This record gives sequence, C-alpha cells and structure tokens, in this order.
Amino acid sequence: MNPTRYIYGLCDPVGKIVRYVGQSKHPEVRYKGHLIDDSKTHKVHWIQSLLREGKSPKLIILETIERCSEA
Repeated sequence: MNPTRYIYGLCDPVGKIVRYVGQSKHPEVRYKGHLIDDSKTHKVHWIQSLLREGKSPKLIILETIERCSEA
C-alpha cells in the first residue's frame, strides 16, 4: 500500500500569505525540520527572520493525496 502524501504550505503569520509549498508524508515532522534548517535559501532566511521576532510560519495542509495501488 502506498502512503498518503500531503501538499502543505508555510504561511506568513502576519500577512496570511502562503510563502512556501512542499509535499511530505509527515508534514508536522517536515515543519519542524524547516524551523531548524540552516541552509542559505530565501525560505530559510524568511523563517529565521520570523523566529528572531518570536514568530513562526503557520503550517497549513493544502491537499491530501491518497496514492492508488497499482493493479
């Protein structure tokens, strides 16, 4: 059986705009990974700036994908 996948967004807590879209089998775990990421990307700089202000992006599930098993 193929696992369910989720399309998720990271939403700006102030402007309520989705700033990043990703997919994961475990979006809550992936979210925690985003918060500790230290790479040099625009997304990471944005998240780090929120964290310095005592804020964090909001995780929202945009779509749930049930994988079909092959016949």
